[in-house]
Amino acid sequence: MTPPRLALPSLGLGHRVRGPVLSVVAGLAVAGLVLSAGSRVESDLRKLVDPGMRSCSASSASSTELGTSGQLRVAITAKDVADPEVLSWIARV
Repeated sequence: MTPPRLALPSLGLGHRVRGPVLSVVAGLAVAGLVLSAGSRVESDLRKLVDPGMRSCSASSASSTELGTSGQLRVAITAKDVADPEVLSWIARV
């Protein structure tokens, strides 16, 4: 037994419209790609946020200190990572 098919309204145009419609859609897609090729993407956080933000200045200071502006991952190994001494060290970093 075959499952029932979804009945879509027919405009009576059939396959004659499919080609031109796909051509228009493809043309719009290509035009969008061409127009967006000249768009500049800014990924520097310091240029995207308000320079007066405290977290931005802290990030800038750490980037200057480390000599990099990428991500830095730190793994903490301790008997108890929730120990107040460990947590205060994390807060200072």
